[in-house]
Amino acid sequence: MNEQAAKLTRWLLAGNGALKNVAQLLTEAFGPVGAIAAAIDASTITAYPVEPGAEPQGQGWTPAAQGWTHPLHSQLLPRSSSAAYHVVAGITSRNEVLVVNLAAADYIGIEGNNPVLLMRSWLMQTLAKTPTASVAVTDSALAVPGAERLIMIDDLATAPAGTSLIFSTRHTSAPVPGQPQPITVSSQAAGAANVVLCNEAVAGIYLTDRYWPIWRRMEVADQQWQHLKTVLALPPADSAAATSQVLDEPQEKHPVVTAAQPDGNGTRVHLLEQRPDPVAAPQQLEHESTPTLPDETALTSTDSASPSPGQTPRPAAEPHHPTAPTSANDTSLGDVPIPADAPAPAPTRLLCAGNQEPPVPSTPPLLTPDIPAPFTTSTDSLGDDSSDNTPLLPGRSAEEPTEPGLYVLGTVYALGLDPDTKDLIKHSAVTRQGVRKPVKALMALATSNGVTPTEWEEKILQVTPQNRRQLRTQIRKMMGGTDPIRNDARGLLVADMFCDWKEFNRLIGHTPETATTEALTAAVQLIRGAPFEDVPDEDYSWRSVQLLKDELIDRCSTAATELAQRQQAAGAHEAAYQTARLGLRVYAQREDLWLVAANSVTDTNRKALIWDLKHAIPVPTHPELRQLLAASRAS
Repeated sequence: MNEQAAKLTRWLLAGNGALKNVAQLLTEAFGPVGAIAAAIDASTITAYPVEPGAEPQGQGWTPAAQGWTHPLHSQLLPRSSSAAYHVVAGITSRNEVLVVNLAAADYIGIEGNNPVLLMRSWLMQTLAKTPTASVAVTDSALAVPGAERLIMIDDLATAPAGTSLIFSTRHTSAPVPGQPQPITVSSQAAGAANVVLCNEAVAGIYLTDRYWPIWRRMEVADQQWQHLKTVLALPPADSAAATSQVLDEPQEKHPVVTAAQPDGNGTRVHLLEQRPDPVAAPQQLEHESTPTLPDETALTSTDSASPSPGQTPRPAAEPHHPTAPTSANDTSLGDVPIPADAPAPAPTRLLCAGNQEPPVPSTPPLLTPDIPAPFTTSTDSLGDDSSDNTPLLPGRSAEEPTEPGLYVLGTVYALGLDPDTKDLIKHSAVTRQGVRKPVKALMALATSNGVTPTEWEEKILQVTPQNRRQLRTQIRKMMGGTDPIRNDARGLLVADMFCDWKEFNRLIGHTPETATTEALTAAVQLIRGAPFEDVPDEDYSWRSVQLLKDELIDRCSTAATELAQRQQAAGAHEAAYQTARLGLRVYAQREDLWLVAANSVTDTNRKALIWDLKHAIPVPTHPELRQLLAASRAS
């Protein structure tokens, strides 16, 4: 997440934040439940109607891919006192703030570890920004005794009349068509078309057959939840005093943490709704890896080892306005929405995946590589002291894989065996005729935690039972006579075989920053390029593979960054350069990888490096990279 996205989030969720005005704009254009989501960047609001063919009312809207865009300008946003059940869900892979209309979604499932943290965020936003909301919860982890407009129930059927929103951690069923019922957000939803899938540091949101990769999601951890419960449970007379106490609480200051020093504890500031209503609760944005600093340095770092450098906004969004919006004045964005040189209203951190100290993520993913393969030669001298300057990654291994299985960390293929000679045979996932069905069939099982035969045949592969039998025969032959597909104890189909991404995850563990150098080296050697590099998105479109792709881009680029920084610190400049270039092939917009490459490059390769940097990030945020490009232009 870059600084621009963080400022946009604060602007939306501040005490007098603009989320209500954005919700009113969407309501006037599409109706209260006409737009299910909106993605907001520095210059535009992109609305996604429930019905793809719906057209907005009012002026300023232009057609866009799967939606409609509207300029983000203070004078074009109507005023409102309610967010009408719109909540900020997180930051997308394109550094856009994703706003979800819970009323339009109606029934949402959250699948993943500890969904309560995400529910808390949506609960707080609803109570703070939608004054007419009456909320019920089924779990004590979401309950606040004494809070207004918030009750705890034992069963969804016992929700009192007038309840408008339910957060449930128990099994729920899809609503019956034609029967009104409260908006439901459930961690055990059955048959929900709108789903949030959470996996480690990334998430994916599916709304009306549209998909958004979420790289920073809004969550409220236990410590912040205790503060919020205190404020919510107080009578109105004491609410203002409690709010002031939370805001004035002394904060512990932390230095910027490098990629080799992950830290889950940082400054926390609550953005509270400035109203006397006791339920005026904050929404907390947390960044899991980099403790924030005061004012404008809150979400950026000039440290070359910073794990999450900000990503540069598009040139059209370059700021020119000198004044930043705050909760004390008009929170509109003015002529240019987010002034980069203005102090932020409050430092923020973003917590991922429900863990207090999750892995350090990269900047958002780029699903198609923009950088060529890393160079294979270099004349960089490593110095005289060979004991200190031994490369930790002395070039890529020339040996081809010998383990039959599936390989996706680069071009996708299945490595099988000849049934007669038992020689290894590579079966590419993509041929001139299109995607190879047996490889796709195996991939559908290997990337999922078990699927039903019906889902495998009809939804993913779209084949008949007869075609499915032919596929099983082809798979057995491809894998040397052994069928890797079996039924597990749940009666679901699974693939029991080697997968390079599972081996990669096993080597680096939960957090790449804490892995040993030997494990990191072995894991990075598995990387051949961007995950699923040659497979079109529309061919591998099932949910689990899309989420896996986003996760692997994050973890592979982070592992490459960590290893390259260790190599650079050890004086192994050639190895650091090769590793950095490999990481950039996975995700070309990580500025920390460009910094390692720039500080390790030889004179021979410098011109090519600058050329690639210029095309990948025309306007970098880091001063060293800007200076590098400026020097190249001057020469």
